[in-house]
Amino acid sequence: MDLKQTLSSRRLLFGGIAAALGFSTVAAPALVPIASAAPAEGSNTTDELSAQAIGTYSSCSAYFGLTKHSNSDLHSYAANVVNNSVSPTPMIGTDLVPVLTVTDASSNTVECVPELAWTDSTSWGTLYFNTLDTGKMTGLITYPGQGYYRIPATYGITYTRADSTSFTPVSTSVRFESNYTGKIISVDRTSVPAVANGVFDASQPVSADLTDEFFVAFFDAVGSAGNASQRAYVEQYWTDYTNLVSCTESDPDYAATVATLNTLIPGVSISTCTSIYDATRAYYEASQFNARINDSLITVSIANEPPPTTTTLLSTTTSTSTPLSTTTSVSQVIAPAFTG
Repeated sequence: MDLKQTLSSRRLLFGGIAAALGFSTVAAPALVPIASAAPAEGSNTTDELSAQAIGTYSSCSAYFGLTKHSNSDLHSYAANVVNNSVSPTPMIGTDLVPVLTVTDASSNTVECVPELAWTDSTSWGTLYFNTLDTGKMTGLITYPGQGYYRIPATYGITYTRADSTSFTPVSTSVRFESNYTGKIISVDRTSVPAVANGVFDASQPVSADLTDEFFVAFFDAVGSAGNASQRAYVEQYWTDYTNLVSCTESDPDYAATVATLNTLIPGVSISTCTSIYDATRAYYEASQFNARINDSLITVSIANEPPPTTTTLLSTTTSTSTPLSTTTSVSQVIAPAFTG
């Protein structure tokens, strides 16, 4: 795919949400360097406070291969209508369409439309996760309802695209397009915290991973449900694992730690010390999922454009007198601006 020097025209066919709208998916989105007109990461407005006509885009899920819960993060959206500016309340995905601008470290960007991660509890439990995953995470996660969209992770995951080239997103921002006219569309934030890190995906955990927030949460949970010795046991288990040292059931804290893990993570039955891997992964990925849900919401507001500002010129007359003459001058005074 050729790199272009200007922002794409936003006329790329999309899947995902488009499937619900009756569109078809074709070519991949344009890959372009950032242009001045592109939405800036951290901006809370949508294209300089103006509504944009809805374009057509590729599905982010199809383009980046977002097929697993472990290689994608989540957005959810809520529409806020300001001062009854539109009625009825806009529908996300039809009246207000989210468009992501995904950027890599070389400032190349991809524009795409996020796709629903699931449509009901069945697809959540069998497609977003799978039956084995949800079984192992029993008691740790619950079905959160509908309205969650997959987005590319920006934690450092590299995606292989259809043309076999790679793309590693470092930032993702969202804007909304619509067919409304005379409206201001804004968002309370353009991105969410990165969660997906691929630790239990294609690669296996390494020693540096053991200090990330989700491993620490697991260690803390074992310490809280059990005691400090059991916490130390699972920490040592993972230190040994990352150094290719086999575990053993002869440790004096093993039996008590297994009992704690069976209570803490009831979906994983621990029969040998190697099962601690599965228990850890279930707790780790459940914690990630809950973090995604808690941090997913972006509120998009739609309001009327303000009326034009009117400036009125007022004339004043000033007279000055001298013994021989009288001079009259007219000056213009700018009245305070008002709207209405």
